[in-house]
Amino acid sequence: MIKKLKTIKSLKIDPDVISVFASGSSILKIPKRDIRKIYQESYCIWLNFAPVIFNKFIDCLMWMDWKVSVWIDKFYNDNDVTIPKLWTRDMAFYKQRKLKIKSLINCWFDDESDYLEKTNLTFVKCLLELSKHFPDKKILLFGLDLKGEKWYSQFLKKGDDNWKHKKDQKIDLEDCQRDFKLLKNKNIINCTANSPCKYFKKRKWQNYIKYNNILRLKGPSGLGDSIYSYPIIKYFIEKKFDVEILTRYKDIFKNLDCKVRPYFYFNDDIDFNYVPRKFHKRTSQFEDMCILSGITKKIKLEINYEGKRKFKTKKKICVIQRPYWPMNELEKRVELVPDYSQIQKLIINNQDYYYVMVGVKNSLDFEIKGIDETIEKTSIDDLFKIINASDMVITQIGWTIALAEILNKKIFVIFSVNGLESDNWFFNTITPKKVITKQTSSYCIDNWTNEKINKKFQELKCSK
Repeated sequence: MIKKLKTIKSLKIDPDVISVFASGSSILKIPKRDIRKIYQESYCIWLNFAPVIFNKFIDCLMWMDWKVSVWIDKFYNDNDVTIPKLWTRDMAFYKQRKLKIKSLINCWFDDESDYLEKTNLTFVKCLLELSKHFPDKKILLFGLDLKGEKWYSQFLKKGDDNWKHKKDQKIDLEDCQRDFKLLKNKNIINCTANSPCKYFKKRKWQNYIKYNNILRLKGPSGLGDSIYSYPIIKYFIEKKFDVEILTRYKDIFKNLDCKVRPYFYFNDDIDFNYVPRKFHKRTSQFEDMCILSGITKKIKLEINYEGKRKFKTKKKICVIQRPYWPMNELEKRVELVPDYSQIQKLIINNQDYYYVMVGVKNSLDFEIKGIDETIEKTSIDDLFKIINASDMVITQIGWTIALAEILNKKIFVIFSVNGLESDNWFFNTITPKKVITKQTSSYCIDNWTNEKINKKFQELKCSK
């Protein structure tokens, strides 16, 4: 039970700029890196709701509408919410310490108020109070769309008619303008793109908030993930950003003009870990990382690399990744381990390759016969040279997929049927569509017939 919450008057606001976020759908079009900059240089107040993706960037969450509370209560009573898509005032309160939300303000109104039903009172009341108690502060407005659709409309289900705002729903602009005339503060700036509101000065927020081009990026922590990160980092460098990449594999980025820092779980400007998009079935893992980094156009998964390891053979090279425990050797995720006898059969049926196995010994010691050369200890550069010298790579899920694809090498991936049918959502979303990005890649599932697997392999082998 919430007993005591702060008032606007009691807020301690040190920055010279206050940023107020309303509920217009344009909020979701603001890049996360811009939201972070705004948060770093101003005091951020969100009204009624805030998108969960921006939960790190809230100084104050404020609600003034009784309908918000009624709707929230109904939402949580009617829905089994485990991973909420709405960041509500209730959630913010209960997780306040963890997320470091500094203040919550609850200004209740009588549900019989006609004025509340007809006006944009939540927004106007907030600005009136801020202008009264902080007259010298610049106040920047975001999400002032004055259109029917709200950013949270897409997350609502049937039965939530009170909060379903349609795109074509008309807003009484005259009523809004009448309310805005209550505000005499000339320090209020409308920073909402394409906003029809003409009462406030309209400027870009960069005119009032110091903005620099230093960008700190962080993807997932694995080797394959870092390889996928290379073209993303390159993209932002070409956009004239001074990039810092947080990584455990600094050698991957040695040819890029960027600063490399040790990997941290915090202190990033952009976190493009693919996990939040694992349930999106139409995009690959690499595409998910691009989307989450804020890149709106397709970029190529490629790297300029010419080094090749020399092998004493005239045969074409086929690299085999040594069998290992995916994810974490200590956890021993059996469901992700494919039937390695399928690799053995491929070797037996394709004797025209010189087989090179890479990878260190581990507790999953499945012996594969027919290997011509084994390479255990390798640097990142060694791995690039070995894969770049190959004509084919055969592997389970792992870093070799990203490395082979970025070097445009043919790769044949063997998936475990147990992983694809696992009850664990993280494992059963590691699918061919998610993992495989290029036409030079193919796959099989370990419960397929020998004929089907060999046919799929031969198609890849004979392709250009």
